[in-house]
Amino acid sequence: MKFRYIFSLLIAVSAFNPAWGLPEPVSRLMDNPEEVGSTRFSVLFWDVYDISLYAEEGEFNPERPFALRLTYLRDLKGELIAERSAEEMRRQGVNEVKLAEWYAQMRSIFPDVEPGTELVGVFAPDSPTRFYSGPEVIGEVLDPAFGVLFSRIWLGERTRQPAMRNKLLGRG
Repeated sequence: MKFRYIFSLLIAVSAFNPAWGLPEPVSRLMDNPEEVGSTRFSVLFWDVYDISLYAEEGEFNPERPFALRLTYLRDLKGELIAERSAEEMRRQGVNEVKLAEWYAQMRSIFPDVEPGTELVGVFAPDSPTRFYSGPEVIGEVLDPAFGVLFSRIWLGERTRQPAMRNKLLGRG
């Protein structure tokens, strides 16, 4: 009986806390991280991932810390995730030499994923970008410029997915 009460309480609390389950360092980096917006990315018939943007008090400001959480809905190789990320970063106007360096780092960071795998990227101005799978840091890119261009894949003016951008920013 006691177990059922505690379990019910945990479920109720998680329903009111949209940041439930974010890696603990995200909570330390941000004051009261709250979901700004979320959406699903699909290609033709295939659902690829759900994505959510978290920011302090639920107010996105690229000059303040924020996090993107991707929950994968299908099997993907980490190398493919790195390739697609590099292609999208190229659209944001990155230097090819720098992109090659970052691509090598992304290939070493991004794991193969399966349905239910969650990856979280944590971004803060003038800081390394850290990636988490669950509570574990799976890698980081030290160059602060990386986080700016990587996050623009979804949040930048030149994104291929403006409707997704609007939903993440709570505008749609």
